[in-house]
Amino acid sequence: MEARLGAFPCHLRGTITEEGKRWCRYHAPSLVAAQRAKRHAEWEQKFAAKREVAIAVDRQRAEDDRKLAAFPDLLAACENAVATLEIGPTSSTNFASRMFVQVKAAETALRLAIAKAKEETYE
Repeated sequence: MEARLGAFPCHLRGTITEEGKRWCRYHAPSLVAAQRAKRHAEWEQKFAAKREVAIAVDRQRAEDDRKLAAFPDLLAACENAVATLEIGPTSSTNFASRMFVQVKAAETALRLAIAKAKEETYE
């Protein structure tokens, strides 16, 4: 290492010989490199933890946004199901068959909305 402009030589005795020069225990190039690598590893560990937290927060926000986007469809499906199940005046002879058709239509509408909310397909 060369002296920088305005810098003074270290006042400690040179006890380590590297590259044909004597260095103190604080300024020896191998020790300086080891200390720098240790510090870099600590910083990397600290910032990796912060990155993991940021990624988890982003994933949670994306999931919340997906759920909010699916909410209007689920609400509409529920309203349609309720409207489908409302029974008006009808004769007793076809009441059971009409009720079965309405229940099946409501079930299909709800299953489609739930599948869309879960990003699945319903057949």
